[in-house]
Amino acid sequence: MPSEPPSETCSARIGAALFARAYVQVGLVGANVGFIQHGDALWVFLTGTAISLLWWINVTHAARMPGPWGAIPYALGAGCGTVSGMYVSGWLS
Repeated sequence: MPSEPPSETCSARIGAALFARAYVQVGLVGANVGFIQHGDALWVFLTGTAISLLWWINVTHAARMPGPWGAIPYALGAGCGTVSGMYVSGWLS
């Protein structure tokens, strides 16, 4: 049985931040693939570092949320970021 959603206002902010960071993280993954294809080592390094940093921050915050209330915004942000990354990648090609 899922736990009750967090009732604190800061929990809503944490969820929104999880969504936003996951969105940006997956967008960076799309950009990183393009940089790898073009052999741009500096941008591969920078985006790879940013991806890992955002992942670490998101995991530490998501783990503090009870039940699915951390996983849901994280997963939705990643899903939306994937779709956006697909369109951006298409525009850049």
